[in-house]
Amino acid sequence: MGLKFAAQYLATVANDKCSGDPREPFVALMAAAAMAGHIIERTPEEMHAALDQVMDIAQAALLEATETKQ
Repeated sequence: MGLKFAAQYLATVANDKCSGDPREPFVALMAAAAMAGHIIERTPEEMHAALDQVMDIAQAALLEATETKQ
């Protein structure tokens, strides 16, 4: 499974499982990301460095996934 597909799938599942508040799936997925990456055991500086490494990839995937909606 590709990373972009996995991200879209997880976002859809989180959105379906949470209430109608759009903040809830975001918070749920951020918490899951922290748990999956063991970020919760890192310093804030290490967390920011890890996020900086993937931010461009995440932004490109988001734009690709939403390009038909813009």
